This record gives sequence, C-alpha cells and structure tokens, in this order.
Amino acid sequence: MADKFGWVKDSSTREKVFEEYQRIRAATRTKSVSEARANLFLERDLPRMARSIGIGVSTDKKTGKQVIEFDNHQQMDILFDYAMMFAAGEGRPLRYEFIKRYGQSQDESLRITAAIYADYKYALLTPIRVKMNYGAHCRDILSGKEFFLMDRGMSNAFMKDLSVGLATGIHPFGDPSLGCVMTGGAALPLPLEGIDDSLKEVLSGLKIDKHPPMSLDEREESRFVATFLNAAMQSGLSELIRYE
Repeated sequence: MADKFGWVKDSSTREKVFEEYQRIRAATRTKSVSEARANLFLERDLPRMARSIGIGVSTDKKTGKQVIEFDNHQQMDILFDYAMMFAAGEGRPLRYEFIKRYGQSQDESLRITAAIYADYKYALLTPIRVKMNYGAHCRDILSGKEFFLMDRGMSNAFMKDLSVGLATGIHPFGDPSLGCVMTGGAALPLPLEGIDDSLKEVLSGLKIDKHPPMSLDEREESRFVATFLNAAMQSGLSELIRYE
C-alpha cells in the first residue's frame, strides 16, 4: 500500500504546503477577523459557557453583572475557542454565524476564516511519525482517521515525547489528497496512557452509545468537548496549553 504521506519527503511539495499554511494562518490573525469574533462573543452568554467547562464565575456586588474569573490567560483562550467552535447551548456554535455573515465578505481574511470554520472538528491526536521542524503524521483517536498535522512547534514537542498527544480543533487545508490539517488555536497536551479507558468513561457518562472510530454529531461533540475541557481545567492541563 502506498504511503499517503510520502510527499513529506519531497522538499518541493513541503514548501508548497508550508506556503499555503502560512497564508491561511496569517488570514485568521488579521484585525478584521479578531473584531468579527469579538462582536459575535458579545451576542452569547459567555459566563454560562465558562461554567460549563469549569471556569469560575462570580457576581459583581455593585453592578450585579456576572464576571468570569480566569486563573490564567490560557483559560481565556480555551473559553473563546470553545464558544466559537463547539458551544451549542444557545443554538448552533458561533462559527456558523460567522460563516453566514462573512462567507461572502469582500475581505479575503474573513472569507478564508469562514471557509475554515465550515470544516472544523475536535480531535484527539496521537503522533505516529514526526518530521522535525515541520509537522507530524497523526491519528485521531475519535474518528480513527490519519492526518498530517502541519505545525513546526508541535512537531518539536512530539520529538521530545511521543507518549503525549494533542486535544484540539483541526481543519483541513490545501490539496485534499495530501491529508493536511492545522489547528485552529489552543491545543491541550493529551497523556496517552490509559486514554482508551478514559474515553470510554467519558462517553458512558454522557450516555453517548458510540465507540471509536466514530463520528459525533454537533450536539454530541459540544457535550464531549465541554466535558473534556472541564476535566482539563480540574487536572491543571490547561496550564500546559500549546499554540500553533
């Protein structure tokens, strides 16, 4: 059987993939995208979402308004990722509203970001092979699918410890035949020892009668991610967050 990720050995193909990765990465970090995301956050109940993933919320005695109590900036990033991509308590996740509003925008960075949001999925990635300073061939424990994760920083982390995976949102990019994905923000380190039993326990607790390889529907994915992030907050994993 041909090696689907054999293209990684070809420097010319690697360079093309990296250029596309850089183009998308830059587009999602523009001022216009940040402002569009911020405006959407104002339309949702962020304190409720914060509580659902284990972040503290208090009430200001003077104003009566709810205040989110972040222990560190990593928790803020996790909340914003969850609110945009997966929280479905008030309808569909915010990313669908972003797609509706900006999918046909004249601003290229907004269009690129909207296209990315359309194919966003949560994954529990375990590394198989690593290309130093470039990325890693990974398998998603949830879906059973294999991808090439384009991320230089995380490839170096994998080189140091293959017993730790990543829990993160991913989206495909570039030529579909190459199987490339990139993360969309914060990524939590995932200790792989005992992960199968832990996953069974989470799914059982949520009364989701499925087992890997599997596909979670929108509501199931929202509940799964909330439960997983809550556990990460309680265990302190959020303090070890990595970024693409």
